[in-house]
Amino acid sequence: MHWMPWSEEAFSLAKKENKPVLLSVGYAACHWCHVMAHESFEDDDVASLMNEHFINIKVDREERPDIDAIYMSSLQAMGVHGGWPMTIFMTPEKKAFWGGTYFSKESLNGMPSFPNILIGLSNAYKNDKDVISENYKAIDDAIRKKNTMDSSGSLSTDILDRVSEQLLNFSDQENGGLRGAPKFPNTATIDNLWRAFIRTGKKSFRDQVVLTLTRMSNGGIYDQLGGGFSRYSVDDQWLVPHFEKMLYDNALLIDIFSTVYKVEKNPLFKIRVEEIIDWVISDMVTSDGGICSAIDADSEGVEGKYYVWKAKEIDALLQDESSHFKSIFGVTAEGNFEGNNILVFNGSVSDIFDKNIIKSRSILFNERMKRIPPLLDDKILTDWNSLMISSLARASAIFENQEWIKYAENAYEFILNNLIINGTLYHSWREGEVRGVAMLDDHVALIDASISLYIVTKNKKYLDVADTQLSHLNEYFIDEELGGYYLTSINALDVPIRMKVSSDSATPSGNGLLFKALVTWWRLSGRIDLRENIAMLEKSFGKTVAENFSSHCTWISGFESFHKGTNFVVVGDQKK
Repeated sequence: MHWMPWSEEAFSLAKKENKPVLLSVGYAACHWCHVMAHESFEDDDVASLMNEHFINIKVDREERPDIDAIYMSSLQAMGVHGGWPMTIFMTPEKKAFWGGTYFSKESLNGMPSFPNILIGLSNAYKNDKDVISENYKAIDDAIRKKNTMDSSGSLSTDILDRVSEQLLNFSDQENGGLRGAPKFPNTATIDNLWRAFIRTGKKSFRDQVVLTLTRMSNGGIYDQLGGGFSRYSVDDQWLVPHFEKMLYDNALLIDIFSTVYKVEKNPLFKIRVEEIIDWVISDMVTSDGGICSAIDADSEGVEGKYYVWKAKEIDALLQDESSHFKSIFGVTAEGNFEGNNILVFNGSVSDIFDKNIIKSRSILFNERMKRIPPLLDDKILTDWNSLMISSLARASAIFENQEWIKYAENAYEFILNNLIINGTLYHSWREGEVRGVAMLDDHVALIDASISLYIVTKNKKYLDVADTQLSHLNEYFIDEELGGYYLTSINALDVPIRMKVSSDSATPSGNGLLFKALVTWWRLSGRIDLRENIAMLEKSFGKTVAENFSSHCTWISGFESFHKGTNFVVVGDQKK
């Protein structure tokens, strides 16, 4: 299989050979990416079709979220629900004309096989130019219209209660989270409901948040032996996870568990924060202080194999304590996942501290360590590391744990020493090599991390870094006409369009997180220039937030902090 990187060389070759481009976007820990790669890309016949009829480009969505954002918008313009792997067919001019996600090598559920799709699209590109042209023009027009529409508007603070009430109505009152499956952590939604409880005192908001965090903590989505949350559960009960563990999910979950614990003092939430951080320190932090991106879902080619148990394995390992452990962790002879058992917690918090349970967990954990582990995605990303730095800093203050601050500061220093070169911030680092100039989310997450560290350390150097990053955004990323910030710099010349994103995805939107971070910074400093930036962000997205509130929870959090937040003592000099 001949893959090329996203490069002008690849598109020039496509133009020269009059071939369409097949773009495959995935990521290292993605189970279905591995399935499609094994079924199709590693198959000689399929690979021959791809090489003969297409110029094939592979992109890691985590290294190039800008490319991922553009073509995910293309999929949505086609009426296709997004996901990964993402498979896009485009012209040599980078214009998408058709696409989807996972395609099976064989015909499946009424869909043609991937080889038939390849042949059909190749023929259409050669023989039906008008149809191809109509497709890509319609898709391109839809993206550009959405990206350039005036989304500005004013919102009154009464939207806060309306948003929270509607999110509560969307929530699963039995299992927590939002209704339906698959179930994602949706930390921004949980945060919105928690803020609603703090703002209004309504018990229904508090109860929903506590229910969600408790059910997640007890479910199979949580690694009951090693700590850390998987990406999501495929069912509506948090039982069967998609087993990959992502750094950003766990950073955001540390934050929400810590925030709720500050008021709620639920010992289960404290335990989960401590266990997640222990897992991060043990499995994800490098010797240089940077924090790795993810752990794969698969081991030995089987999803979840590393994590599941047969009842008889547990019997052999735990002997007399087996029955008690199995009752606490939901283990049965028939299992709850393909004949195996995903551990779920059915006990009380006191059971976690039971010396026999502690010993049993340790025995199983040590036995699990002998298995072949899933692969570690050891690239270090500025935005994800910064999210974890912020969470560690805030958790260290809430739980009064100075050790966590050390890890946060070490990761921060890693970014300064390895991902900033000659004054330029980069997005990704691996084995001594940086890739990709930083995007909006990198700069913004680093600003938030800087503010978080300043609050707990009072070291002014962190605000100096934040100042540099904000100045860069205001010079190279800002939309001077409509307000807000583009995902990519004005100097990003290898993408066909600069996207402007205000809605959250798996991570907070750059515009939303910046709004929230600047409000905190402004309240600390009283700086007039920060107040002006806040006002611009508030106005820039008012209309689109009102129309799509459920995907703008981070932005709404900033809006609420600005209008309803606690006043801080003003320190430092004001800037005009």
